Amino acid sequence: MSLIIYSSLVTLFSLIIMKRVSLSIGLLDKPNERKLHDGMVPLIGGICVFVGAFSSLLIIGPITNELLSLFLVAMGIVLLGVLDDKYDLSVTIRLFFQSVLTISLIFYQGHYISYLGNILGFGNISLGVFGIVFTIIAVVAAINAFNMLDGIDGLVGGSSIVSLIGIAAIAYTNSNITILSICIAMIVALSVYLFFNINPFKVFKNKVFMGDAGSMLVGFLITWLIVLSLELPDGRESLFRPVTALYLLALPLMDMIAIMYRRVKKKESPFKADRDHIHHIFMRLGFSDRQALLILVIFATLFMLLGLSFEYFAVPEWFSLLIFCAFFLFYCHFIQHAWVYTKNLKVLLDKIL
Repeated sequence: MSLIIYSSLVTLFSLIIMKRVSLSIGLLDKPNERKLHDGMVPLIGGICVFVGAFSSLLIIGPITNELLSLFLVAMGIVLLGVLDDKYDLSVTIRLFFQSVLTISLIFYQGHYISYLGNILGFGNISLGVFGIVFTIIAVVAAINAFNMLDGIDGLVGGSSIVSLIGIAAIAYTNSNITILSICIAMIVALSVYLFFNINPFKVFKNKVFMGDAGSMLVGFLITWLIVLSLELPDGRESLFRPVTALYLLALPLMDMIAIMYRRVKKKESPFKADRDHIHHIFMRLGFSDRQALLILVIFATLFMLLGLSFEYFAVPEWFSLLIFCAFFLFYCHFIQHAWVYTKNLKVLLDKIL
């Protein structure tokens, strides 16, 4: 309970203070051809979520070397995001420092994904030393997947909470207090941020954005919590099987792979910013940002619950992977023919929202 109180209060006061500071330091998001919001919006959500979550974890304790190293690397990720928000860093610089920070944590903590499970039905796939490279790629990919998803109010925050709830549920059933505590602190901090971001009751004059600092932070932390769940110390069994991670990251993962494939197919840079993400497609079809948010958070929640169900009932890993791939293929088909599938859905949502 104290963790929830600390995290919520520190995040709340951080947001109030940083909203005032953001103008003086120029940490603001300005509208352009891709960003259609009104006026300049403070990009301080990620900073405040970081401060709220980690200050509560460090205050309540215990302060372990693992938590301290995670805090320092997460702070580096947030700093990188702040610099990107302010100076629009190149893709090369972002990828380089994301990789360096991930490598430093891997070698300090000694955790990395060393196996993929029995995803092909022929026995457990061991990665050996290549697991280090695989983990670096996975973490950096997830950081950028969440960053790419940040296109409408509440989407990164909402989908992150869904992923964290899934990890927290598994950690709770396995009595892993460390991972559970980090999840709770982040869920609470993100929930407070969402109140400022979505501003459902029009309490605040100006909303705030998470910024690259926030989207990079949640992408990094969620993926690292998955790494920790798969690689427990002292030879203990992992909290869940590797294939379950796909379901916990379904929305950002599918969106990133699909959008990068389309860009490469058009002979464009896979990192080129555009308005072709799944949330943009919904809005071009006439859905409001709130309706698009609701649809996509439900999508993420259903995938999370499906993954947990497969884990709970010990569904064969190869079958879980097959189902995920089938859904991904349908996802790719859906975004190509979205207007057909969403015609009746929009009528229903217009009555609800």
